[in-house]
Formats: sequence, C-alpha cells, structure tokens
Amino acid sequence: MNQAYEISHLLSGAMLVTSGGCMGLFDPEKTAQVSPQFFESAPSSVARSPLPLAEDSVCVRVDFVGRKLVGANQHVGLKPLFMTILDVA
Repeated sequence: MNQAYEISHLLSGAMLVTSGGCMGLFDPEKTAQVSPQFFESAPSSVARSPLPLAEDSVCVRVDFVGRKLVGANQHVGLKPLFMTILDVA
C-alpha cells in the first residue's frame, strides 16, 4: 500500500511538471489573434449552383420537411439551406 502511494505521488509530480510547459510558464509567447472585423463581414451574395433544379413538387416537399425539421430543433441554433437538383441520369 505504501509503495502504491509513493508511485501515485511520483506520477502526480511528473504530470504537474510536464503540464507547466503546456500552460506557457516557461516560454510566454504571444498567440496570433483574428481581427474582430473578420466575423462582422457577411458574404455579399449566395453562390448559385449551375445544376438544374428538380420538379416543383419535389422542391415544395423538401422545403416543407426542411422547415419542419428546423422548427422542431430551434435549440440547435443552425439555419441550414436545403436544395434539390435534377437527376439527369
């Protein structure tokens, strides 16, 4: 029991010493920061796909199901875009 106690203290001390390097205690180095303006700018327009759209009934159904899905999961905070394309095969 005493030997296990000594080993646990030795491992705890080793972890404490090695974690000091992760915290930057020995080599304080300034990290690069992103400008706040980077997050404020929104894209000017949405890129449109050159693919042909699917039939109107399919588009309406995808829109309906997508809105229902987003409405049921508003707590997630995402605003996905749904798009249908025509299968040319």
